Amino acid sequence: MNPDPVRFALTLAGAQARTDACRPAATVKVGLLLNPRARRLRARSTRSRLTGLFDSADVAQTRDLASLRRALALLLCKSDVNVLAIAGGDGTVHHAVNALMQLQDETEDALGIRPPLPRLLLLNGGTLNIVSRTMRSRGSPRDTLKRFLRAFENARWSQVPTRRMPTMLVQCGSERPRHGFVFGSEVLYHSIELYMRFGAGYSGLSRFLAELARGAVLGSDLWRAESWKLGPFGLPLTVDGRSYPDYAAVVASTVDLTLAVGR
Repeated sequence: MNPDPVRFALTLAGAQARTDACRPAATVKVGLLLNPRARRLRARSTRSRLTGLFDSADVAQTRDLASLRRALALLLCKSDVNVLAIAGGDGTVHHAVNALMQLQDETEDALGIRPPLPRLLLLNGGTLNIVSRTMRSRGSPRDTLKRFLRAFENARWSQVPTRRMPTMLVQCGSERPRHGFVFGSEVLYHSIELYMRFGAGYSGLSRFLAELARGAVLGSDLWRAESWKLGPFGLPLTVDGRSYPDYAAVVASTVDLTLAVGR
């Protein structure tokens, strides 16, 4: 019977496997974490062309958070992956980063050590792909991945160039802290929910903002039914120890949002 991969990742042997994989002289080993629900990856043929670049043991397709933790443990501890290619959108990237950080925290709690994190290769598999665009990832997921595999075949892990991206830490009460690149208030959550009705991508965003502006000025069925979701809600916000009792909407970001702001 195979041991639980997450439990193994938290053992000394699992932590050592991750540490060895990320030695500067270690050979680059790419693993693929794929979200089949991501907008640009929903077609089976698209996913097959992408996964066809790997051995099956180096690919993990995940549909929920529980399978994500298991997939990461398998890729990092069993397949010795030290470059994690993430095929999905901004949500997939956020969940993967949080799962990695949680694994780090649990390892430190159990063993008192923090193995190195793998390099992250972000592929544009989602709708807006704000994070990967900020990291200058362009083109289809398969084209990006092929270029990387060709450029770093048999290369050492230390030869893979990196670009540091700061993350934010958000905590609500006693809940586990969450790491991320973009955070919004409840107003932003509802706005994204409404925007999805108008289609995905920047064209859908344009239609949503136009309809929102028209409804606010002239009135519309959508505005009358949904305007309550756009707040303010009267809940206090605390940022870096400073409290803000009155606000309508909040966006905190460590990535380039000039396209959305300019629009």
